[in-house]
Amino acid sequence: MRKFILASHGELAKSMCSTIEMICGDQSEKIKTYCLQPGEQAQDFFNELTTEIVSNREKEFVVVTDVLGGSVHNAALQLLTQENVRIFSGMNVSLVLELLFANGTYTDEMVGGILSGVRQSIQFFDHIAYEEDDDNNF
Repeated sequence: MRKFILASHGELAKSMCSTIEMICGDQSEKIKTYCLQPGEQAQDFFNELTTEIVSNREKEFVVVTDVLGGSVHNAALQLLTQENVRIFSGMNVSLVLELLFANGTYTDEMVGGILSGVRQSIQFFDHIAYEEDDDNNF
């Protein structure tokens, strides 16, 4: 069984969970959030999560952080000493949905496909491109 940890600076993780539940329904059994607030230390997140991971070795923990190289992400990286932890950075709705509904083991091929799909979902549009497309198909 997979347990997802959405971890962010501020309330992004909590809001992301709310968005995912708006699309997919209640995910409280699968998703836990961690929101680093001003004055808190990301190391506290690491300590709290380490206890949960060590006591639930039968679960796979998928940690999704907001910013690559940020304090939350760096604290999460310390969890990689545990074999049942996977970490993704760059939290967005597409990434969380893809991870949530991926079946099987996270092989290099599967992860590559997930990340490729998520990257393709990030697009830029402006009024010029919109007006130039006769059918307005993006």
